[in-house]
Amino acid sequence: MTARRCLSVVALIGAAFGLAAPAGAGMPYTKEMICPVGGEKFNFTTTASYTIFGSRPDGKPFGSWMFPLEMPECPSNGLVIFDEFTDADKTALASALDDEAYKTVRKADTSYYRAMWLARAIGRDVRMQTYLLRQAIWQTDENSALRRRYFGEYLALAPSMPRDGFSSEDLWLNLSFANAERELGQFEAARNRLATVDLSGLRLDKDSDESVAEMTSRYRTYAAKMLTAIARRDADLDPIDMMDDNQAAQACREKTPLNTWETAWCARPEIAAIHAKWKD
Repeated sequence: MTARRCLSVVALIGAAFGLAAPAGAGMPYTKEMICPVGGEKFNFTTTASYTIFGSRPDGKPFGSWMFPLEMPECPSNGLVIFDEFTDADKTALASALDDEAYKTVRKADTSYYRAMWLARAIGRDVRMQTYLLRQAIWQTDENSALRRRYFGEYLALAPSMPRDGFSSEDLWLNLSFANAERELGQFEAARNRLATVDLSGLRLDKDSDESVAEMTSRYRTYAAKMLTAIARRDADLDPIDMMDDNQAAQACREKTPLNTWETAWCARPEIAAIHAKWKD
């Protein structure tokens, strides 16, 4: 994984759980791309900056742009350009693109899943595969069967994640795996995953702007929210009480009908205070 791509992915992981996010309004621009395999030229529209102001429990951000961020894809051969490629990579990719299995994946799966498939085919490490598959999950809102399949494959990668100590990046990934189990209805597994985290061994990633105490507090707060959802056996994609306050207040207004616990939760003074501010 290149440094630039790695930073982009890690930034999304952190921002998804309330850490610092790239700033900007999400202004589009178009650039010409050259396919690394075959040399085809095509235009690709993206953004140079974006703002994140919240996320779902699966980590998908809410912000000023579409998430996950689009990746360039060569129109003819279907190569998703998820990284920078060496000459050896390009040779391996040419073979992978001709594989009948990839042709099937190209028809049936999302762009980030296709990228994950290619990453695996050319020997990229499990960490990169995990990041790509995590974002493939964000592309499945309208296809529950595909979402469950991706969650299953995502969790299968979890035991293979390399660990050289317990980094803050690992910490947030652990929450992501626990949420996958929650959404699949594997509540005991999710509870056990959260219970086995030993925060005493936490070390910060080198680009973190938080202290260990701040990171630990943030993790415990979010894990407690997830444990509350697990306790009521809630497999919903985005439970109201796992949202940040402003998103929750908006959901309390817009979601119909609210169930019994949601009605009681939305009646709290904190939510009423936010609604009152919106009227001012």
